[in-house]
Amino acid sequence: MKQIHIILFLLLPLGLFSQVRKTDQRIIEEEWRYSREKKFNTWSLSVGYGAFWMYADVSDFSFVPKFKDIKFTPSVILAKQLYPALSLDLQYIYGDMVGKSKVLDMRIPESTRTSKDLRDIYYDGDFHEFSFSGAFFINQMIANPGPVKDKWDFYLKVGAGISLFRSRLHFSDTDEVVRIGDLNPGEGSQYLMNGYDRLDPQKKIGRKLEVIYIPATHVGVMYKINNKLDLSWETTLRFPLSDHFDNILTGNSNDRPFYSGIFLSYKFGKKDTRHLRWTYGGLGMNIFGRAKRNPLIDQVSLLEDEIERFEAAKEPKIHIVEITEHETQIYQPLFIRTLYFPKDGNKKIIDTNIIKDKDEELVFLAEVIIQMKYNPDAILKIYGYIDENDPGDHEELSSKECEWIVDFLVNSFGGDKNRMEIIPLGSSSPLATGEEVTDQLREKTHRRVDMILELQ
Repeated sequence: MKQIHIILFLLLPLGLFSQVRKTDQRIIEEEWRYSREKKFNTWSLSVGYGAFWMYADVSDFSFVPKFKDIKFTPSVILAKQLYPALSLDLQYIYGDMVGKSKVLDMRIPESTRTSKDLRDIYYDGDFHEFSFSGAFFINQMIANPGPVKDKWDFYLKVGAGISLFRSRLHFSDTDEVVRIGDLNPGEGSQYLMNGYDRLDPQKKIGRKLEVIYIPATHVGVMYKINNKLDLSWETTLRFPLSDHFDNILTGNSNDRPFYSGIFLSYKFGKKDTRHLRWTYGGLGMNIFGRAKRNPLIDQVSLLEDEIERFEAAKEPKIHIVEITEHETQIYQPLFIRTLYFPKDGNKKIIDTNIIKDKDEELVFLAEVIIQMKYNPDAILKIYGYIDENDPGDHEELSSKECEWIVDFLVNSFGGDKNRMEIIPLGSSSPLATGEEVTDQLREKTHRRVDMILELQ
């Protein structure tokens, strides 16, 4: 049975990581985005079960434990999410600990004793561990913060805690508790144990307290089942400040507990409200939810001053005039701006890596946000068009064009998504230009998005 448990714990992280995709192309819903004004669920309670073993002086393994050295123990975590990238976790673990090794047999006279004269010893005990940690969600600290595919979170933990434990050191052949003098003749007759009377190995006293700290060796991956339940796997190597768990103090390093477990989390709060750790980074916020300057927002102010210069510098062209007349005839809007897409409808032109070298398109987008700012009652309608000769679903392609525009306006310039309406028209209502316009120009103008600001 233990073999099955070990295989599951070793294979689980590989299986979870293999499910993660590299990118998530979906448009993010506005209610999923984090901001301080919104209310999200923040508390969760996790119940777990995992494998526990000890790297101690009394161990007959170096890295991979033997089955007999592994115990399976329960754990509970109460977590409070402060920001999308940070939660505070209070964890409790209870379990047994064991270890086995060999020592020189001091019963053999020193004059005849060799390094091969060994005697088996083992320790056993149990512990209660309480730790307080900060969990840092890695995917909330990247350039585009948020869960991966809206299903996966990855995190590191750093913290500290205490372990309250009892343990005794035994000879394997007689099961007697080891005395100090058994290992160091002449050093005394007290027993090697913690949490028991050193003169009476059967008498329990107060548990030994051991301070532990948790560096960034605590890693985990979390999967969202639904708005109420999460499934996670995490593993950690803890470091105590002293070396008492196995009752042997002569090792090169302190004893180090290792724990790896599976957890089922219940998220408290409103049924239809997202938990804070499953939100996406808000515009102009750092990982702790504090305001920061966004260079693109600063550019809006600069571009606002340059709009008149761009407008004045434009040379009128016959096809621009005809397009403008056509738009005015159809929409009769308050404000119109148009952007064009390349022939490959799956390649978005409105991208931070592309738009930075396209000043005119950037100005158009800035103008849209500025006009929305000056007209708070207006609705921005976004019409998408595709040329009738383009392959694929025309309505879907034109919808993608509109969604890319919305995503850029919201994420880069802070536009209000609730005031934007997408209208994908595919290849319907083609632009009727004059005979002097070439087929190539006509195809280009058919692959476009019209941004129309209309008063309500």
